[in-house]
Amino acid sequence: MSIKKIKVGSVFVNESKEITSKKDGKKYDVCDVNVKIADDCPDYAGRYIRLGVFGYTDPKDPTKNKTSKEKADYWKTQNDGKEVWLEINEEKYTDKDGFEATALRGKTLSKAKQEVAEQMSK
Repeated sequence: MSIKKIKVGSVFVNESKEITSKKDGKKYDVCDVNVKIADDCPDYAGRYIRLGVFGYTDPKDPTKNKTSKEKADYWKTQNDGKEVWLEINEEKYTDKDGFEATALRGKTLSKAKQEVAEQMSK
């Protein structure tokens, strides 16, 4: 896993789905987001990164609850066409034709990690 600054070319938000944890049986609301990296970005130009966005449930104030789709749509409005820091994991797999390929999985950074990444890049 590495933290990289990428330029977002476009964002596609999928429908949300409910998944069940194998560990404790809890159900989670998750939405997959496909991010196309801009063609002029030095790292991963023209490739796609898949992000998973989870819903948020506030135990004290239900008015702060957000579905995963709402959070993903908000992320899209805030980051479409901009440069963002993401934690990127490259996963090797064999495609249907038998060739080895690399899938990109991304994770958004907390504010603290973003600040550290900004400082390290200077």
